[in-house]
Amino acid sequence: HIGQATLRSYAFKGRIFNAFHINDNQGRIANVALPKYEKDGNIKNYTLYNRPYRDRKDGKTKKFRLFLNERYEYLFVSNPKVKADKVVCVESGFDALAYHELHGFPKAFYISMSGHIDDRKLEQFFQWNTLVGGAATLPIHLAFDNDIEGMRYDLMVLSSCVNRRSDRVLIELDWKRPDMQLKLEYHSGSLAEMERDANFINEQIASGPEGMAPVFQKALCFKDKVIWELDLDKIQRFPRASRGYWKKVIGILSECFTRGTIKTDKSPNQKDWNDELISVKKKSHCQLAHL
Repeated sequence: HIGQATLRSYAFKGRIFNAFHINDNQGRIANVALPKYEKDGNIKNYTLYNRPYRDRKDGKTKKFRLFLNERYEYLFVSNPKVKADKVVCVESGFDALAYHELHGFPKAFYISMSGHIDDRKLEQFFQWNTLVGGAATLPIHLAFDNDIEGMRYDLMVLSSCVNRRSDRVLIELDWKRPDMQLKLEYHSGSLAEMERDANFINEQIASGPEGMAPVFQKALCFKDKVIWELDLDKIQRFPRASRGYWKKVIGILSECFTRGTIKTDKSPNQKDWNDELISVKKKSHCQLAHL
């Protein structure tokens, strides 16, 4: 479903490969291979993809995804030579391709975190940001999946950015599914500064989209920190409103601690950008069929 124009675009040309596996009958099984790069441009690993399969053990349909080696921390990225005006962070490389196509080939640099996020991957993420942005701080669009894990990834990347760049606050995350506790610790120790930020968060939630305030707990100010607890499952229970609610949450934190340089960019209707592209193309084909 990914268009040829996307595969040939300056952002992705020469970065998507075919990989063939020889089976026991000497037949060739074609896979799509996405390379995982080091910032010097060398390929350190590959992720192989194929169609979902039915597991013989439990009968469940599962995604086919295989890493070539154990150097998991390296990331699939688009062409770093593009003069990007933003960094788009996604889960899958296919989400990056789909986002690029659906947005009309913007001047963006794409980073795929390929599943779970940890400190080693975040280190690679920041190295790529420095390489592409140079002295400038490019805006970061968090285009992870519209589910609990995607929301958790949003907070992990945002808090890491704040902790690296802010000279006034450190954000510590405590994850106990489905609850994420944000602990804001201030370098100055100023109670007035803590109260100001806690009040800002609570005022923004209160003035948010209709129905938002009852979904969220208030940020609480203590003598040495601010704590804000988010029930991600509770937010997800409002499928039509959850994107707006979550965009507001990330916007509040970004405005408060990153000068608005980070925003969330969820797919408007589907779980992820790849599914969004599939859905858009299906609707387009249906409309053409009825002409």
